[in-house]
Amino acid sequence: FKTIIETEAVVNLGVFDFMKKNGLEKSPMYTCPANNHYSWPKGGTILGIGSDALIPIGLDKDFRQDINALKKELKNCLDNEIPLISVTAVIGSTEESAVDPIKEMYDLREEFKEKGLNFALLADGAWGGYFKTMVHGTAGTEEKNRDRGFVPHCPLTPYVEEQYKNLQLADTITVDPHKSGFCPYPGGALCYRNGKMRYSIAVFHPEVFHGADDPTMG
Repeated sequence: FKTIIETEAVVNLGVFDFMKKNGLEKSPMYTCPANNHYSWPKGGTILGIGSDALIPIGLDKDFRQDINALKKELKNCLDNEIPLISVTAVIGSTEESAVDPIKEMYDLREEFKEKGLNFALLADGAWGGYFKTMVHGTAGTEEKNRDRGFVPHCPLTPYVEEQYKNLQLADTITVDPHKSGFCPYPGGALCYRNGKMRYSIAVFHPEVFHGADDPTMG
């Protein structure tokens, strides 16, 4: 596996030679909701596929990703044999705190996988990821025992709670401690459901990489 990654991965071949070697005639795309953070189109430029590779998905009246609009774009990619790198669910948008329907998005991925279109499901929880902690423990216990202090109690809606309960369906989850984690300095975490997923773009060096159990990589 290590040898294949070192010789066949896009990090070694580059985007152009990788696509040529794998018979990909059309440039790959990726999707994000229309209210995505500015870093998402920037990601396309870093990958070398350009910011135009981002397909913005329309929103519903609650500023959440419209699942029907997403399905339409997935069908277009399937019908036209357009490679799709990833589909992103925003877990707490910067402006509206909207949470995308990640469970439905996962089900869509499974549906299209059977048809021949597969992609990574990413959860952008940079702002809202920390609220996952609100669905741990026994429901209702905290409210009964809460001290009526300065901070008011504001529970998650049933819809939002359901999305957080399914957050682990994502292949990756980003979380920024300096946002809703109230960390006093900038920080960020990228969590993988399968840690080997990162190997396709990782550059290992003995000064910073100390084995598979050590997440630090250069």
